[in-house]
Amino acid sequence: MSEEDVTEVDREMLMMPLKSRKQIYSSAIRQRHRVAMRPIARRSEIIIPQQLTWLKKVYTMLADESYVIPRYDAHIAVLAIESLYMFIIESYQEDRYGVVLKDLANIIGKFVQLIQTIDKFFRLKANQTVTTCSDATVRQIDAALQAGLLRINGKFGTHLSALNLTREQLQTIKMVCQSDI
Repeated sequence: MSEEDVTEVDREMLMMPLKSRKQIYSSAIRQRHRVAMRPIARRSEIIIPQQLTWLKKVYTMLADESYVIPRYDAHIAVLAIESLYMFIIESYQEDRYGVVLKDLANIIGKFVQLIQTIDKFFRLKANQTVTTCSDATVRQIDAALQAGLLRINGKFGTHLSALNLTREQLQTIKMVCQSDI
């Protein structure tokens, strides 16, 4: 072997068993190894417009969808809604002085207002031709609001009509809970 051949040998080849090394040094395997290890010559290609549009489509499909409400914020909102309606339900038996009941109309009013706003959002979005799943976080918040309103209605029932709620709010509660107030 000449000195040039020795400098071309990989270090990985030196770690191979002697019998395998002899086969590589003396056979066509060595030639294939040289071809495989040779740097690939880059060729310049011109991207045609069809490839560019295809790449844009792939990029938009693989790109992360932007959410109307970030997942973290939606999760915090759902937890806040759940804790608020649980607090209201538990206050029905434990609130002797009516402190929570004093603010019950405001809380239910905000729940109803959020449900109406989300309903308007989905109605406007229904007119769009492109459907995306970026509104999943809004659906989570809507489900939490409706569940909370349903449980509050189940606990207080007919007493909700005694609160200072507008007719529109009472109609929304009827629609969400599918019951008579």
